[in-house]
Amino acid sequence: MNSASVFVDGGPFYDALHARACSVDIDYAALANTLAAPAETTAMSYYMSLIPAEPYPARTRHHRAVLDMVRSQGFEVRTGRTEVVYSAFIERGVEALMSTDIVRTATTTDVDTIVLVSQRPELLPAVEAAQAAGKTVRVAYFVNRFEPSPSELADAADVFTEITVDDILALPLIGPTRHRVVGHAASQLAAAGVGQTPPE
Repeated sequence: MNSASVFVDGGPFYDALHARACSVDIDYAALANTLAAPAETTAMSYYMSLIPAEPYPARTRHHRAVLDMVRSQGFEVRTGRTEVVYSAFIERGVEALMSTDIVRTATTTDVDTIVLVSQRPELLPAVEAAQAAGKTVRVAYFVNRFEPSPSELADAADVFTEITVDDILALPLIGPTRHRVVGHAASQLAAAGVGQTPPE
């Protein structure tokens, strides 16, 4: 059985879930296993830069709760930092952390597959280094319909998988908030199996 290490670019993924009105209280490990299949997931890492607490304390608390949740699911959590520059939030450090971890995993472990949930073109050198080390690289992310997503990682990957809202709806809920998609009627959610325990 082939093995896989999964790297999730948590900040953009968190924002993408919110942009699609999806709950972030999901089984991220189940998503990682699905994206890695048929390889067996042996390591998972989640990366995020927290919003500064001073202007948005509630969002900072929610970010920390999400990090605690993914950590409880078996992810190694790695955090960058956020700088405020002329009222703009600038994320620092995540690209370096992810690139370093991807290259280290590819060159110092016997993992067969690197799974990258991101669309950052800055990670392209790390992807190429992993491929040069003989690893299969799978890239997955949401595709924006009205504002095209960067495609450098998808083009460079051995396998690209588009993540869809249906993929998120199929995941078990983990967090305390029992909702899936804001604004959907209860009957629509029930028809989609939302809020129900998935069959074994």
